[in-house]
Amino acid sequence: KSNAIASPAKLALKEAELSLDEIKASGDVTVGLKGKPDIYARLAMDKLALDRFTEGAAAGADGAKPAAADTASREWSSDPIDFSALKQVNADLVLKTEGFSLKGADVGPSTLTVKIEDGNMQASSSEASLFDGKFSSSVNLNAQSSTPTMAFKFDMDGVQAKPVLTTFAHFKKLSGAADAKIAVTSSGQSQKAIISNLTGNGSVIFRDGSLEGIDLVNIAKMIQSRLTDMGVGEGKTDFVSLGGTFTITQGVATNNDLGMKGPLVQATGQGQVDLQQKRVDYRVVPVLTASSAVEGASGIRVPVDIKGHFDNIKIKPDYGSLIQDAINNPDAIKGTLKGAKEQLKDVKGSLK
Repeated sequence: KSNAIASPAKLALKEAELSLDEIKASGDVTVGLKGKPDIYARLAMDKLALDRFTEGAAAGADGAKPAAADTASREWSSDPIDFSALKQVNADLVLKTEGFSLKGADVGPSTLTVKIEDGNMQASSSEASLFDGKFSSSVNLNAQSSTPTMAFKFDMDGVQAKPVLTTFAHFKKLSGAADAKIAVTSSGQSQKAIISNLTGNGSVIFRDGSLEGIDLVNIAKMIQSRLTDMGVGEGKTDFVSLGGTFTITQGVATNNDLGMKGPLVQATGQGQVDLQQKRVDYRVVPVLTASSAVEGASGIRVPVDIKGHFDNIKIKPDYGSLIQDAINNPDAIKGTLKGAKEQLKDVKGSLK
């Protein structure tokens, strides 16, 4: 119900109470009727369940949902994405919501602002609660040309990483409270094109969590064994902090300053993640330490290569680099071995 004002040029609803299926809203709406619809709205909305709006996007070209499969194994789709709806309407919307749910994730109350003009959409959300933390985001999608362009930014503060990654990326191996700032741009008419053209940068740090499937404490001890190659999937590494900065160029993310501190191991790292090919090519240098408070812990440092497709990542210690270092600088290696011996004594004591 509402106070309605109608004319050939527009329809205005004042103090309206609107209901569509389970969606309920109240406020003012004006619809311009000359040419393409032009919608102006200021509404307060109940909590939204967004899963219904994503069902069509998840379906295949024949309308059937894709068979369940491991996300890491699937190729990016080359099927065209239809952005034509953005050209069919202009809009200026401010929606104060009580939150929304998507794939089981509950987002707290926020204000959504959306502007659409001739196929160009700008949208942003104010800070909202998500998995014990806060996040905000903005999206620009321009479908005015034959090749749509897009830009995406988001900030997170203290958001629990595991439920987010499990819900939206089907990745269950990383936990901790995440702080992140990410800004990316891309263009394309399909998933594959968008990923291939992805460009941007960001910073991420996880606190008080664990990395499952890679036991860096065990890797740091590999020099004492005969292991030369092992798969990812067993054990885990607890950490106090894990993070760094990255850049993305044409779908390839590069990081050169990974740092991790944990109760028994520290690590530095650098490398690339090819999002197009879903491959990792990364080098981590772990070292045993008695305490996460130790800066630049001494010990035997054996570079470890982490390589492979997302669904078949292998880790392999590079003993050759250690041997070459010993040849080039034997005195330094002697000092490192001595320091490592003392370090392991400290670790043994802390374990007790």
